[in-house]
Amino acid sequence: MPEISAMDLERAKAFFERAADAAKSDNYDYAIKMFQDACKLAPGNLSYRQSLRAVQRKRFGNDPSKVGRMAAVRVQPIRLRIKTAKAKHNWPHVLELCEETFAINPWDVDASKDAAEAAGNLKYPALGEWLIDSVMQHGGDDVHFLRFAARAYEGNQNWQRAIACWDKV
Repeated sequence: MPEISAMDLERAKAFFERAADAAKSDNYDYAIKMFQDACKLAPGNLSYRQSLRAVQRKRFGNDPSKVGRMAAVRVQPIRLRIKTAKAKHNWPHVLELCEETFAINPWDVDASKDAAEAAGNLKYPALGEWLIDSVMQHGGDDVHFLRFAARAYEGNQNWQRAIACWDKV
C-alpha cells in the first residue's frame, strides 16, 4: 500500500468536506471535482470513492438510462488511455482515468473492472471489491464480468460471493 503523507491526507479531507457541502447544495460538478481531487490524494479511501460515485449517480437521477447514447463514444479515448496505463502498470493513473469514465457513466462495467484491477494491484482489496459490487446489477449477467468478480472475491477471501458468481457462470 503506497504511503500517503499527513499533509496529503489533510488536503484530501478538506477537498472531501468541500465536496460534501457542494453536494448538499446540488452543485454536482464542483462536488465531483472536489471528490476526485480527494481520491487522487487518498486513492485507497473507500468512503471518498463511495461519496463520489453517489454524487455522480445522483447527477443522473440515479437512473442509468439517463446517461445517454453518446457516453460510449465519449469514453472511448479514455479507454485507450486506460489500456496504455495498464500496459505500463501505472495503477494510480488507471484509477484516475477510470474516475474520468465514471464522471461520464457512473455505471460503466468495464471501467469498474479496470479500477478493481488497479485497486488490487495497489493493495486496496476493499476498494476493489466495492468497485465490483457497485456495478454487479449491470454486469451480473456477463460471464466475463462474473469470472472477474469471482476471482476478485476469491482474492479477498469472500468465498460466499465468489461461489455465487461461479454458480451464475
